[in-house]
Amino acid sequence: MAKLRRVVTVTTIRYEETEELTDNQVKLWESDDEGIQEELMDELEFELTNDKVLEETEWPELIEE
Repeated sequence: MAKLRRVVTVTTIRYEETEELTDNQVKLWESDDEGIQEELMDELEFELTNDKVLEETEWPELIEE
């Protein structure tokens, strides 16, 4: 008896955004200081704006039993 087997990789990509940033928040972000940027991200809430599912299917292989 034989079967076909294939690998399917499914990836979900999420796009999240914050509300409008204040001028001060923009300056903090533009500082390029990762510590300050992390603090800023902790203060803000990101909301899902879009998502996308990608699927990649490999060619099936023959499995003989």
